[in-house]
Amino acid sequence: MKELPDLAVLHDQLSDRHLTVVCISDDPVEKLQALDILYGGRLVFLHVQSLHDVGIYTYPTNYIYNATGQKVYSQVNAQKWDSPGMAERITVLLDK
Repeated sequence: MKELPDLAVLHDQLSDRHLTVVCISDDPVEKLQALDILYGGRLVFLHVQSLHDVGIYTYPTNYIYNATGQKVYSQVNAQKWDSPGMAERITVLLDK
């Protein structure tokens, strides 16, 4: 939850790259629908019954995949996605 505002900013900063930010959660669907409205569709929310079923055991866990579907980044713990230079670092990862 703490990262969502920063992720929305990152999405806006990289709109020319067609960045899709997918948030996977086991929160109730109604909560995810409310978040979708709050963030105006800039973030995609997917509901799963259990995060463990998709291999997530620490929260938050962040992955970045490039356009070919290759995982180019993996990090456990919160990130400051709107920090200076982060958009440029993400762009480099997306180009891998």
